[in-house]
Amino acid sequence: MNKDNTSRVIDLKYKVAFYDPMNFFLYLLFGGERKFRSEIIKYANLSKDMSLLDIGCATGGNVISVLETAPFRLRVYGLDAAFNIIRYASDKVFKKGLNGNFVQAMAEHLPFKDSTIDRIINVFMLHHLRYEMKVMALKEMHRVLKKDGVLIVVDPAKPHNLLGKIFGFLRCYVPEIRDSLKIPLVELVRKGGFEDVDALRNTLGCFSFVRARKK
Repeated sequence: MNKDNTSRVIDLKYKVAFYDPMNFFLYLLFGGERKFRSEIIKYANLSKDMSLLDIGCATGGNVISVLETAPFRLRVYGLDAAFNIIRYASDKVFKKGLNGNFVQAMAEHLPFKDSTIDRIINVFMLHHLRYEMKVMALKEMHRVLKKDGVLIVVDPAKPHNLLGKIFGFLRCYVPEIRDSLKIPLVELVRKGGFEDVDALRNTLGCFSFVRARKK
């Protein structure tokens, strides 16, 4: 397989143990990890017996947050391309006594049947993919969502102000991020087949929060 057509995350050699401490500082930009994750859950608008899929789940932070805070039963799946990440996330959830399901797979080839998932969240994942793979992944999300299912996406996108442009300049040496900075996230999500797409908010001029509904 052509390396340009695969997710960068497969090739990352970072130590999993450093992932959560690094993200602690990232989430400070959004008011802290707890506030950030609670906003994602609020946007997803969950209800009893729904299925939720976290694509690019990393070490399982969103999965744990959903399982710990939801006052009702849910089926929660975490998916990531990196095996070491999935294993680490699964261990974290197990040690907390929570019931989450983890799958190693590519976002461009989701191992779920058509129209089977109620909610999908996708946080800081798309920028790991080349443009063509971003669109493929979004089309897969559209495929597996049920009718009226909701997708929440948070990712760097086309900068809105000077601060966002500075961030973009500092990160534009990464081809996948450079691709993300060329197009508004709302427009990118629409290319995945979603028609009902709303921009929820933007942080620091370049981090976009988007909600899409499958018609």
